[in-house]
Amino acid sequence: MQILEVNGLRKVYTTRFGGASVEALKNINFSVENGEYVAIMGESGSGKTTLLNILAALDTPTAGTVRLDGRDLSAVKEADAAAFRRDHLGFVFQEFNLLDTFSVQDNIFLPLVLAGRSYPEMAARLAPIARQLGIFRDGDEAVSGVELDGMTDTELDERLPRISVYARVSPEHKIRIVNAWQRRGNIVSMTGDGVNDAPALKKADIGVAMGITGTEVSKDAASMILADDNFATIVHAVEQGRGIYSNIKKAIHYLLSCNIGEIVTLFLATLFNFHQDPLVPVQLLWLNLVTDSLPALALGVEPVEEGVMSQPPRDAHASLFAHGFAFRLAWQGVMVGLLTLAAYFLGEYVLSDPGEAHAAANTMAFATLTLCQLFHAFDVRSERSSLFHIGVFSNPAMNKAFLIGLTMQLAVLCVPPLQVVFSTVPMSPLEWAVVLALAITPVVVCELAKAV
Repeated sequence: MQILEVNGLRKVYTTRFGGASVEALKNINFSVENGEYVAIMGESGSGKTTLLNILAALDTPTAGTVRLDGRDLSAVKEADAAAFRRDHLGFVFQEFNLLDTFSVQDNIFLPLVLAGRSYPEMAARLAPIARQLGIFRDGDEAVSGVELDGMTDTELDERLPRISVYARVSPEHKIRIVNAWQRRGNIVSMTGDGVNDAPALKKADIGVAMGITGTEVSKDAASMILADDNFATIVHAVEQGRGIYSNIKKAIHYLLSCNIGEIVTLFLATLFNFHQDPLVPVQLLWLNLVTDSLPALALGVEPVEEGVMSQPPRDAHASLFAHGFAFRLAWQGVMVGLLTLAAYFLGEYVLSDPGEAHAAANTMAFATLTLCQLFHAFDVRSERSSLFHIGVFSNPAMNKAFLIGLTMQLAVLCVPPLQVVFSTVPMSPLEWAVVLALAITPVVVCELAKAV
């Protein structure tokens, strides 16, 4: 059934300034069948004014006839005309105009009227555009809001992976689409800028609002606001977010594995009743000052690793210690502790004179544990990639943290007044060589583990 018929529609406006006549609409002919839709396209920012101009042209044309339900529009009740506008007219933003269809003068933009487009046809017209953008591929589907209303949740779930274009959807439809993807276990992101987008922005796992054109309601509902309204910024934000999460995990890895090493050292020394503790209290305090501060902070500013965007999204409900992370912490911490005890054993029973054995063993254990943790900071910089692949010196902050920590530790080991304070003694070249060999062992072992 034909509900709107427009023949020879022409509209001439008289400008406010100068009184010039502007031919807004030329010879326009179209009809709208029941269930079809008229999309009015105009430049961004001119939506309301343009829509009002079109409606005015339909109400009071300069020339031509406009008939609604077989009656001249001037004889139709305003309520009926308003109902038609609500149900069959809409505005679509575009950044272009068609001068061969409309006249543009005195900075007045006059839109294109796409008449007689049914919902399925509108979806079909959107598909080629989506294909050019890389959104629509062979085998994909384009679905309108009307079609979506006719689907059950089961049907939507079955077709969901194939639907890449939605046309003329309402806020309820958007929430339904978000729910459908979440039922499949996906992390769902929703972008929007209008008030009607707010419910779906809130429902999505990550709501993204436009910072420039977005309404305050959409911004309040969103998790992320694009300050430049550029979708490419989302990709950059995801990359940075993954880098930040990875760096937090690296810092936790470093701190916990090092502290497990200290616990293993003292626990085994107590368990096997060593003649003395491998570390005295002041050494433990110094150790935590040197190793738990600057290197951990340096890991927090580690550059984003290559290929981070090619990794699949992590499970939002998975524990931080999942996927073998807890096991890596445990065995690396135990390794650090055993290396420290090996240094203590060699200093006590192998390398030192009997009269100096206790002091030498304590000093070697202290030096080994501290340097071991400083070197260990380098091999936790990447969970998968080799240290030599990412670059040994590619993090300037880590380089500075290592040098500062090394300088502070050497001062405690080599400066006589500090030796008295921290209960250390001078070490022989052989003892230094053993300490350095043991301290660098975690780097070698962890790099081999990455390669396996």
